[in-house]
Order: sequence, then structure tokens, then C-alpha cells
Amino acid sequence: MNPLREKICDVVVDSAALATPPPEPVVPKPPKERKPKEYKIPEKPATVDDEFYAKWANHQKELQNAKPRVSAAPPAMQPERYLQPRRLQQFAQQLHQNVSANQDIIKKIHQIQTAGVSSSISL
Repeated sequence: MNPLREKICDVVVDSAALATPPPEPVVPKPPKERKPKEYKIPEKPATVDDEFYAKWANHQKELQNAKPRVSAAPPAMQPERYLQPRRLQQFAQQLHQNVSANQDIIKKIHQIQTAGVSSSISL
């Protein structure tokens, strides 16, 4: 190739018009705000007294806007109720037996690898 053409191509490629624009910054969405629920008072029946209806409607509105007083968190855990010491002891004993058996097997494997198969080793 001709070096002059390559220089011309480099100038064209390096021009600002062909440069890629910088990436647009990612703007996180603002959290969605919920509108408070608007309580609609039901229509007053003709047979109900105005004062009684006003008290009842106010009570219904308070019920709608009340915050719960009961905690929604789960109760505190009590391990002494569901962990049984005898079973834990059995698990620990079984684990100890498994570990010792595995160590014996590993020793035998190591001996076979270093000394070769021997008639004195019983698998």
C-alpha cells in the first residue's frame, strides 16, 4: 500500500466528525410515590340521624387511615425448643467416626501410592 494514502485515511478516520459520542450517563429513576388512599364516605341513608351518621363516617375514616400496632416481625427464635441434645450428640459422634474412617482410607491410599501394592494392606 501507498504510505500517502494511509496517512490520508488516518486523518479522515481520526477526524472529530467520525468520532463516537461519549456514552450518555445513566440516570436512575426516582422512586415512585404512592398517593394516599382517599376515603370515600358512603351515602347517608334517609332513615339515619345526621349526628349519628357523622360519627359513623368519621369512625370509618379513622379505621381506613389507622396504622397497624402489631409487629409484623417473626418471633424470636428459641433454639432450646427445636434442638435436641441427644440428636446433636449422635450427629457429632457419627461425624467423628466418618472423619476417622476417611483418615484411615487416606493413609492406605498414600501408602499404596508411595510403596506400591502390598499384600499386607487390606482394603
